[in-house]
Amino acid sequence: MAHINGYFFNAQINEGGQYDRLYNNEDFCGYLAQLIGNGVFPTPQTQLQVSPKEGMTVKVNPGQGWIEGHKMILEEDIEGDFTLTVPSVLLEGHSRTDRVVFRVNYVDRVMEIVLKSDLENETTPGVTRNSDYYELSLALISVKYGITEITESMIADTRGEAEVCGWVAGLIEQIDVSGVASQYVARYQEILNDMESWYATLTQDLTVGAYLVQYHKVVQVPASNIIYLDMEDYVYNSHDLLTLTLNGLRLSPGVDYYIVTSSTPVSIRLATEITSGNTLDILAVKSSLEPSSGGLVTYVMGQKFVYIPNALPNENVKKMWINTLGVTNKFAVAGRNLIRFDRFDDYTSGDLTFELLSNGKIGIGGTSGSSPISCVLPIDISTFRPGEKYTLSIAFDGISDTEDVGAGVLINGTTGYVVDYATRTITFEIPETLTSIALDISVSGVSVPVSGSVALQLEYGAIAHDFVKAYYDEYTYDGNNTPMLNDGISNIWILDSSASGLKVGYFVMDSVVDGDSLYYPIENS
Repeated sequence: MAHINGYFFNAQINEGGQYDRLYNNEDFCGYLAQLIGNGVFPTPQTQLQVSPKEGMTVKVNPGQGWIEGHKMILEEDIEGDFTLTVPSVLLEGHSRTDRVVFRVNYVDRVMEIVLKSDLENETTPGVTRNSDYYELSLALISVKYGITEITESMIADTRGEAEVCGWVAGLIEQIDVSGVASQYVARYQEILNDMESWYATLTQDLTVGAYLVQYHKVVQVPASNIIYLDMEDYVYNSHDLLTLTLNGLRLSPGVDYYIVTSSTPVSIRLATEITSGNTLDILAVKSSLEPSSGGLVTYVMGQKFVYIPNALPNENVKKMWINTLGVTNKFAVAGRNLIRFDRFDDYTSGDLTFELLSNGKIGIGGTSGSSPISCVLPIDISTFRPGEKYTLSIAFDGISDTEDVGAGVLINGTTGYVVDYATRTITFEIPETLTSIALDISVSGVSVPVSGSVALQLEYGAIAHDFVKAYYDEYTYDGNNTPMLNDGISNIWILDSSASGLKVGYFVMDSVVDGDSLYYPIENS
């Protein structure tokens, strides 16, 4: 049977001497929760704002918050600020993002402000909302290995993000501006991810002493909308990374502000003046590596395949990042040799055995028998581009001419390219339509003992080089984490059939030209 409750009425004493109605926490808070939305009270905007204090500590400003009808007041304390200690990252190369939350603790029946850190998995803790806790996020704090002090740039204010916190407002005719704030937060996180990846690549992979230098300035209530970049020792360069945030929200260049290079020092002109109670934060970042007449960054671009030696001006390079345009963004890298020895399985036919040796060569032993015996070598069809030339070469160790060992290429089911003792190499061209391709080692049926090894090498281009032991690695680029590539890579190709393009970025030291833009294919010189 339906039951109707009404709030609130004075209680009356019944005939038994008891009040005829009682109200509890659930009644009172549930009533208010329908009228007032959760979040931080918006005036002044510094309420419950998280900011650096000293060392690895942050402070939370006094202020008021509201959760499901419960009101929390963080008051000023004559003994000092309300502070939280951020744990350090102990492993080199690692990083972590912590979250500051205020919450209702229904278990202990209190309201509290805590720092949530996932020290084991180094993931970003979420907000908890269940029968025991209800949390609102005040800020995210990004921490990396080696950091000894929390700075303003490491703190992302999340009070204005409705999904995790938001501002307190009436639920009746409430104006929701959380979409604007969440866009700023999402964009800030993208910039932070890109910058951390770039920083890691520079500092960990370059053999030179690359590092980042930061210059910081905080402005409150300026006399005009012109702010000078007068940080100590800072000299403006158009390659510098500038980040301006107003009360934690990132400003857009060309819309919210403009760079004035004609002033001394260089200044920033805001589209509007900052009013009382607002704070502008300026962060300028530059690398110790500056573009020079020797060239610094080279881009190599192709559709499905890039042959590195043809695309770079010299060999003194460090490979830094790869990007593909597709669904899975999966790509492969290899040295000069394109044969997939990592997929080769030892093979026996009759009395003849083919075995992969530790030096990357194929050992052949036993008796050849009366009929030819072939052993298939694994390759990837995605390696080959129509209209391009490739070279297969073979070298012998301990195998004589009488044993008649060779290698061949089978294209679209037709054998037309055979390496023999006379040439030791064969160059072939990929037809416009490629449906299948295979390599094999063959031993003619001369019924003689065979004992030795062959070094087989498949290369892009029409030139054969000395044998190099093959290696092969596969990667998936997720848009954030940059694959770390080594200096021995000669070939890069897309494994994702839906991908439409491939871009490889390098730092090129000692280049003879400045700022090369090189596009594959490039003719041999």
